[in-house]
Amino acid sequence: MLNLEFWEKEWPVIDGAPHIAIGGAITLIVITAVFVWWLRGHIAKERIATLEERLRLAGDEQQAVTREVDRLQTLIPQLPQASTTALVAQSVNTLSTANDHLVGPGKHLVMKSNNL
Repeated sequence: MLNLEFWEKEWPVIDGAPHIAIGGAITLIVITAVFVWWLRGHIAKERIATLEERLRLAGDEQQAVTREVDRLQTLIPQLPQASTTALVAQSVNTLSTANDHLVGPGKHLVMKSNNL
């Protein structure tokens, strides 16, 4: 509870030494600032780790698409002309789907890395 007698007795001490009250306030502000700075760094490290993992996964997906492109390029000369058209259509669909998978996370990675 608020005890007015206490404050009436102690106010001359506080009034006579304001540097103690001001120093206490500054100490609390500094401690709070250090904690907030640490927390910000901790959150940033987690974000960076998440983005690096997503980038690694996108790289793995890109390697898989590159291998598929290389495999299809080696098959094209071996096929007769009629089946080449069907293979090209299938390849376009496969690469389009893979590209959609790569572009989606890539856009988010670029947007997130710009927000850091």
